[in-house]
Amino acid sequence: MTKGKLELLEKELQDRFKISNIPYLEMELAPADGATIRRGWVSALEELIKCAKLGTTPVQKLLQERYGKSSDASGEAKENGEIKEIVATLDESQVKARKESVRLLGRSNPTESKEAKLSQDLKKVEVSETDGMSKRDEQHDNANMVSEVQEKIKAVFMQIDTDGNGKIDYKEFDCFIKGLGLQMNEREIKLIYESIDKDKSGCVSFHEFSDYFGNTIMSEEALGLSESKLRGAFLQADRDGTGTLNFKEFAEYMWEKKRSIRMSKLFKAFNKMETSDTGEVNYNQFKNFYTNRMSDVPELIEEDEDEDNISSELNSLEKKLKDFYEGTDGDMLAKFIRERWDKFASFKRFGTSGELVMQGGHGMVADVVPGDYSLLDLACFSDLPPLIPKHTEIKGIKWIASNIPGKSGKLVFPDDFNGEVVTDNATDEHLRYYGASFAEGNQLKVSLLYRHGIQDFTYENKYLEEYVTAANGGAGIEKHEFSHLDCPLEEDSGTFIMAKMIGDNELHVTGFKVPIRHTLYIPGGVIHCNDYLSGTWRTMLSDEVDIDHVHLVRDPARNGKYDHFRFVFK
Repeated sequence: MTKGKLELLEKELQDRFKISNIPYLEMELAPADGATIRRGWVSALEELIKCAKLGTTPVQKLLQERYGKSSDASGEAKENGEIKEIVATLDESQVKARKESVRLLGRSNPTESKEAKLSQDLKKVEVSETDGMSKRDEQHDNANMVSEVQEKIKAVFMQIDTDGNGKIDYKEFDCFIKGLGLQMNEREIKLIYESIDKDKSGCVSFHEFSDYFGNTIMSEEALGLSESKLRGAFLQADRDGTGTLNFKEFAEYMWEKKRSIRMSKLFKAFNKMETSDTGEVNYNQFKNFYTNRMSDVPELIEEDEDEDNISSELNSLEKKLKDFYEGTDGDMLAKFIRERWDKFASFKRFGTSGELVMQGGHGMVADVVPGDYSLLDLACFSDLPPLIPKHTEIKGIKWIASNIPGKSGKLVFPDDFNGEVVTDNATDEHLRYYGASFAEGNQLKVSLLYRHGIQDFTYENKYLEEYVTAANGGAGIEKHEFSHLDCPLEEDSGTFIMAKMIGDNELHVTGFKVPIRHTLYIPGGVIHCNDYLSGTWRTMLSDEVDIDHVHLVRDPARNGKYDHFRFVFK
């Protein structure tokens, strides 16, 4: 493939992976918009690792799979066709990854917010068939889909939670099941309730309830076996009706199904199921054993008359719940929330003069049910427009990079730019405008391409005057492929410059005031500058790649005799 075609291919594959024929595997995960894109990066990284083991590249692997080892080059049209087919194949793999996320809906880390997980797994499952659809329209449709599913599940939950305390107790669950018209005995209802109440707290939280819906009611096909068949089998094996199986009960049930099974296999299977060292197996352990195929014990849950009798009502329950979900209007949630928090929405306080001095907003921002959350989940600002930092916009600039390693290039500004740059306080939202963030409390994981070192650097009072201006040729800004961490260790820390290009000839720049002990994470490629720092900063940096540094200059006479200047802050 020609160099031009490789560049076209790399452009088509942006946000997926970087292509290289050199015998090294390098990748950096930087902040991306949405969980789906991050999952796409991880999927691409796994593909790169496979290719590295095979001693090939992703492009070569795809071409070999489609065309064998043929290297026939038949001109421009064929190369363009190859590019389109490769991109199409990658798009198909992305769709499969998204569908797999939905199939595994709800099977998340128990410490992670289930509502957040639900949002992440449902985002961008529906892939638009219209090539011209804008990214904003696609995100809007995805957000609507996620919101509708969440609202309907929560509306179902709130109809069962009749006392409105954010939890479903056994009495409420029992009344709901009987209200569906199902002829289930107490033992069957208790088994279902206990299988939903995974933390054995005696109450079902919304997170547990949404897990149950995701794994059972909405994704029945994801289980290798029918949920109702599994429950029926468990009830058959639970001879004493305690809600748990001991080894004797398990072995007797298995022998009834297959007399020839060896005792050693039964011991091995029971030990894999029994993970709590109690000598008893609950329903969730029993289900996980069969759905995850944790043993070489053959499939022994077969249809018979007794189990069909037990599972018939269980099957009806799942169908009834699915119908109940489908028949639930998402608008019901808004009604429940209005009624539950009416005293806050209508809240008012008056001063001694009778004048209104405080009042509640129009409707609740969010209804937070009991459960485990990260603080990021509770920061309910997703409904607000993004904050844009104060910044200076300079048009008509020209970035001239140096081709000589270690030598600075030039950033040519228009003659009428006076060098003034606005300052603002560094916050996560402000930093996000430039592609950076604070490291503290950030759940994003990053992969570093190069070896880095962390060092404390102290900028003395004369750093700008005697080094930057006099010894180093003048003030400037820079960008490079490695990532930065920068943390001020003193209150008086100076001003940290960040900038970004808008098109080819416009620069947006902000001078940030960074609070003490707040660590900036600056991914590779972000334009920044430390010329105006003071005090001690703890910095992570690398010396393994060149830095694209440019001096700030103007050319008033248009004769190539540049005037150096530095930023001043207002």
